[in-house]
Amino acid sequence: MTAQVIDGRKIATNLKSQVFDEIANLRSNGFHCGIAILTVSGDFASDSPARRIGRERLHRYASAAASRR
Repeated sequence: MTAQVIDGRKIATNLKSQVFDEIANLRSNGFHCGIAILTVSGDFASDSPARRIGRERLHRYASAAASRR
């Protein structure tokens, strides 16, 4: 069995594109898509992914709003 090199960035880009296309399709059909994050640990390190997702979502929202102007 030979090793296979996996391009994680390419896979992530393709996956994000598919997700964004599906979200656009849902929005065009009157659905509102969002994300909810529930953290219960109280541990700063465990809460880090939730903060990162929140920042990414805010950045995408601001970019989309700027492109509509």
